[in-house]
Amino acid sequence: MLAEFVNALIGLGKSANKVDFHCLDQLPDSVFVRHGDELLEKPVPPPRRVHSAIGMDGLLDMLRDGVLAPAPEVFVAGNTITAFLDRAKRSEQLITGLNYSERFKACAGMQNGPRRLPPAEAVRFLRNELPDTGLDTDSARLSLQDIDFTRTTSAASQVDHGEQSMGKKVMAKVIQAEAVPEEFEAVMPLWSDQGFTEFQVAVRIGIFLNTDDECVEFRVLADECTAAVNSGVLAVIEKLRADGPAGLPVFQGKASAR
Repeated sequence: MLAEFVNALIGLGKSANKVDFHCLDQLPDSVFVRHGDELLEKPVPPPRRVHSAIGMDGLLDMLRDGVLAPAPEVFVAGNTITAFLDRAKRSEQLITGLNYSERFKACAGMQNGPRRLPPAEAVRFLRNELPDTGLDTDSARLSLQDIDFTRTTSAASQVDHGEQSMGKKVMAKVIQAEAVPEEFEAVMPLWSDQGFTEFQVAVRIGIFLNTDDECVEFRVLADECTAAVNSGVLAVIEKLRADGPAGLPVFQGKASAR
């Protein structure tokens, strides 16, 4: 009898502490919670939403919309701009992905190793892959049009008592090499997206005339691409602070939703 009574009390306790959740399709914004004999209606937070903007104008239009973005904050890093439309709730994000320009990608490809080209192809590279990048580039291209690799061989012999030696000397040089600069500065848009081509960056590129392989070597100087990206990011931050809603907080860095 005592054991049955104890078990009955335990059962009543479990029943009193049991919590049930009920959802109705007709009321998607609410959840009903039953705790014992009590039934409570609780609001369901909306699902996290991620928007995307096309171009600088689209980004600014969304940030200026007081209904969509009541209290925005923005993070800029590399080729991604992330905004929380309400910095207190952080439930809605606005992400704008940017594409590096083909000219900048051509420079980035020369960071880890030189690009070796015969003189004629070197001229075409500057004309076709780095067009409209400034007078420095034009001057370098024109100077490379006139160079010519030459190689001359001279022989000498020496005869001593009981022995004879033959020597050969090879001389390689580049005609018009003095007109070719050791480096030049190429100015280009960092990104190719609508409204972002105004953000111009400068990248210094070195030129080496390789007489052994009779080719022209291009290499981006150390840290130039990193400095260019940082310069572009800072320019975007300045633009958003100037043209965005008053007091818009804009940070250099990556955002986290957590």
